[in-house]
Amino acid sequence: MAMTQTTPDRGPTVLVVEDEPLVRDIIVLELEDAGYAVVEAADGATALALLEGGCDVDLLFTDIRMPGSIDGWQLAERARDLRPGLPVVYATGFTGDSPRLVDGSRLFKKPYKAEAVIASIRDLVLPPPAEQRHRRLTRALRAAAGAEDRQQDRRQAEQRGEHEIDRIGLHQRE
Repeated sequence: MAMTQTTPDRGPTVLVVEDEPLVRDIIVLELEDAGYAVVEAADGATALALLEGGCDVDLLFTDIRMPGSIDGWQLAERARDLRPGLPVVYATGFTGDSPRLVDGSRLFKKPYKAEAVIASIRDLVLPPPAEQRHRRLTRALRAAAGAEDRQQDRRQAEQRGEHEIDRIGLHQRE
């Protein structure tokens, strides 16, 4: 039963529950590359023990059919009992199960594209720190560019003999 946690100082934490090691490794690497912290479990019982033990996660990403007595449906339901509102993303390679999605969750059929899963996670939880920093930097650059544009407009108006008469940019000719 694999259980690892990566860099707790990163952004939102995703609990990845997947019994296939290769599939789990790939989605874990993709999530980490996208800036998320990841906790891994190879089965539902291990994941439930983590949640019951107080493991702080922001989203549950779970396979549906796994070995052991707890499948992905049951895990999500029990996780929601422990943490109402916990976002859930399901993944399955089987189509025979009748879906038992918890409210507000997402379902991906295998093989899925990691980018689609990450986009869905971004919709359900806060963006990772790198994206938050990027957004703040972009806003700051736009604000600075806007301030520079306003300053340039004022200089040009002064060169034309206009004077600013109030803070909202009204001008009056001399």
